[in-house]
Amino acid sequence: MFDLLIKNAIIVDGTGLMPYIGHIAIKDGIIAKIYRLNENDYYNCKGEKCEKRVKAAKAEVLIEGAEIQASKVLDACGKYVTPGFIDIHRHSDLKALEPDFGIIELRQGITATVSGNCGMSAAPCTPEMSTILYDFLEPCLGRGSQDIAFESYGEYISQLKKMSMRINHTFLIGNGTVRIAVKGFNPSPMAEKEMDKAKWYIEEALSAGAKGLSMGLMYAPENYYSFDELVELAKVLRRYGGVLATHIRGEGNNLISSINEVIKIAEKAQVPLHISHLKAAGRNNWGEKLQIAMETILKWRAKGMDITCDVYPYEAGSTSLFTLLPPSILEDGMEEMVKKLKDKDVRNWVKKELSLEHSDWDNLMYSLGWDSVVISSVNNEKNKLFIGKSIEEIAQNYGKDAVDCLLDLIVSENGKTGMVMFHMSPNDVRQVLKWENSIIVSDSLYPGKGLPHPRLYGSFTRVLAKYVRDEKLLTIEEAVRKMTSFPAWRMSIEDKGLIKEGYHADMVLFDIENIEDTATYI
Repeated sequence: MFDLLIKNAIIVDGTGLMPYIGHIAIKDGIIAKIYRLNENDYYNCKGEKCEKRVKAAKAEVLIEGAEIQASKVLDACGKYVTPGFIDIHRHSDLKALEPDFGIIELRQGITATVSGNCGMSAAPCTPEMSTILYDFLEPCLGRGSQDIAFESYGEYISQLKKMSMRINHTFLIGNGTVRIAVKGFNPSPMAEKEMDKAKWYIEEALSAGAKGLSMGLMYAPENYYSFDELVELAKVLRRYGGVLATHIRGEGNNLISSINEVIKIAEKAQVPLHISHLKAAGRNNWGEKLQIAMETILKWRAKGMDITCDVYPYEAGSTSLFTLLPPSILEDGMEEMVKKLKDKDVRNWVKKELSLEHSDWDNLMYSLGWDSVVISSVNNEKNKLFIGKSIEEIAQNYGKDAVDCLLDLIVSENGKTGMVMFHMSPNDVRQVLKWENSIIVSDSLYPGKGLPHPRLYGSFTRVLAKYVRDEKLLTIEEAVRKMTSFPAWRMSIEDKGLIKEGYHADMVLFDIENIEDTATYI
C-alpha cells in the first residue's frame, strides 16, 4: 500500500515535454509509481480547463485490474502537478538559520534553495571579521539573531543540521566573503599565503558539499582581485566538478566587457560558468546590448563551453545602496567609508565620479535617473519615512542635491541601507525568460526590515500567472523545466527536479486559473 495517491493530475514532469494525465503514488517520501492514463481515461476525468492545453498519451495504459491502494487519496482533477520549484539564487544564508525559514518559500512552491550567491555567503568568517562581514551583508542577507562566526562551511552546516528545516537548502561559497575572511577590505594584491588560505576556504566548502563558487565582481572587496587571482581561485572547482556562478562586474554600459571577463576566467580555469541575473541595465543599453551579450554566450557555447544564466521575472533589481558609489570608497571597509563620506572633499569627489562614465566600474547613475532608485530598507527609526520613496523624491522634499541626499542616508545608516532599482526593460526581461539557456530564479534578499522586493514572495507564481497563463510567453512545460530540472542539473542536485519514479516527492499542486502573485513594491 502507498502512503499517498495523487490521482487524475495534469502532470508537468519537469523534462520540458508536454503534460499528461496520470496518477502519482508516493511511499516514504519517494515517487514510487507513476500511472500514465490513456486517451479514454483522460476524457473520463477531464475538466474544461484542461481540455485545450493537455494532450494525453495514447496506448500507454499502465493501470490494469485492481484499484490502487493508498492510505490517502487526493483527487487532482483539473489541476497541475509539477516538481517542487528549485530557486538556485536566493540570499537565504542567514535566514536558513531562523525557525520560520521556508514558510514564504513554500507559499510560492519553492521546495529547495541555493544560497551563497553574488560572492556573499555566511561562511567563512573569522571572529575578528564577524562584525565587518555582517555589516556588509546586512542589506542583502539580513541579520541573524546573533553574529555567529562560522570559521568554516562545516561549522555552518553543523548549525543548519540543528534546525528543523521545512525545505531543502544547499549553497555556494562566496568569493567576496572568502576575501573578507583572509584580508578584510584591504585592496592590495593577494600574497602567496593569503591565496593559499583563500583556496583552503574554497576547498573546505566544496568538500563539505558546496555546489560551486560564486563571485560578485561588482562589489568591493571582491572587485580588488586581479584577473589571474580570480582564475587561480576558480581552478579549485575542477576537482569537485563545481560551477562558477558570477555576478558580473558591470550590467550596464560595461555589460559586454564584463561578460567577456567571466567567460575568460571560466575558460582559463576550465570550469562551467553560470551568469547570475543576466540583464542590460540602463535605458541606453536596452535591446541591442542585451542581444550582443546573448550572442556572445551562444558563440562560446558553440565552441563547447558550458555556460548558462539565470533571470528573475521583474524589471527592478535590489541590493545595497552603497553599491552606487565608486568601489574604491570601500577600500578600508564600511566603517571607514562612512567616515570618509562626512568629508566635504570626498563628497565632491563622489559627485564628480557619479557624473562620469567609467571603464573599470559600472556607474549605473550615469544612465539612470534618481527617480529609479527607491529606498527599501533602513535601520534608523528616523529614516523609516524614506522607505518606498525614490532618492529624487526625498531630495525634492528636503531641497537637497540628490547625491547629498544619497550620501547623507548612507552615513545615517552606517552603510546598511537597501534599495530597489528600476533599471531593466520589460522586453529584455521577456527575452531572457524565453531563452532556452536561462533558469528562472528570484534573487531574493532578506533585509529583515522595510519593504523587500516582491520577488521574495512572488517570483515563481508570477511566472506561472503572468508569463505562462496571461501572456503565453512560455508554455507551462517550458516554464516548469526552467524552475525544476534545469536548476537541479546546473547545481548537481540529485533526485529532485523531475516527477520520476525513484525521485523525491517534492511536488507542487495548483490551479493555473487561480494562481497569482500578489506582492508589490509598496
